[in-house]
Amino acid sequence: MKFFLPFLLNLLVPVAALPQAQAFRNFIIAANSPTNPRSPKEAFIALGGEERFASASWESGFVITLDLKKIQEGYLFNFDFANHDLYLRSPKEQQDIVVDKKGLHSFSLLIEKDTLTFLRSRAIDPSGKTFFQFIAGDPRGKSVLLLQKEVREIPINKNDYLRNFNGDYTPHFRNTMTWHVLDARLGLHSFKHLGKKELLSLYPEQMADIQGIFSRSKYLDKNMLRQIFDHLNKP
Repeated sequence: MKFFLPFLLNLLVPVAALPQAQAFRNFIIAANSPTNPRSPKEAFIALGGEERFASASWESGFVITLDLKKIQEGYLFNFDFANHDLYLRSPKEQQDIVVDKKGLHSFSLLIEKDTLTFLRSRAIDPSGKTFFQFIAGDPRGKSVLLLQKEVREIPINKNDYLRNFNGDYTPHFRNTMTWHVLDARLGLHSFKHLGKKELLSLYPEQMADIQGIFSRSKYLDKNMLRQIFDHLNKP
C-alpha cells in the first residue's frame, strides 16, 4: 500500500477536531508548570536535567500553532520527555508556562549549534499526544526518520548510603529510544536499534550507496543519517 507522508506525519493538515490557537493566550495553560514563576536557573537540573529534559536550561526556539502562527520573539523553551510537555518562559512577564498540546503543530529548540524539531505522527501515535524528534528526510518526499525518546523515573532507594550521606535526592531517569522510519512506499517500520543492518533490510536496492556512506565513518551520527535519507528522497 502506498502512503502519503504528510498524511502519516500529520504535518501539513491541522486536526479539525482540536481547537485552533487564535492567539498566544489560547494556546497556553498558565500556572501549571513544574517550574514555578520566577524559578531559579537550576530548576531543570534539580528535576532531572538532561536525563529528563531536552536541555538542562532554558533555550531559544519557536513554536508553530495549529493555525500555523509562529511564536518566537521574547520567549525561551524546554521540552519534558517524561510528561511530553513543552515549557515556555516569558522573561518579560517573569512567568513559566506549560503549553497546551492541543494548540501545538510543531516546535523547535535551538541548542548550541543544533536545532531539535518535534512533531506529531498519527501513524505512530493515533492519539496525537506524543511528539517525535525529526532526524532526517523530507516530510513532503518519500521517506523520513523520527526518534521517540521515552523517559521513566527510577525509584529512589531509601537505603542508598551515598544518597543519604550527601543528601542528594535528585531524581534519575531511564531513557528508551525508538527509531521510526516512515516511507511512502513501505509504510511504518520501528527499531530499538538503528544501523546499517536495519537500513539495508528496508532498502536493499540502495546497498551500494548506504555502504558507501557508512564507509566514511565507523559511527552512525545525525550527519550520516541525513546523508542517507537525503539520498533516499532523491527523485
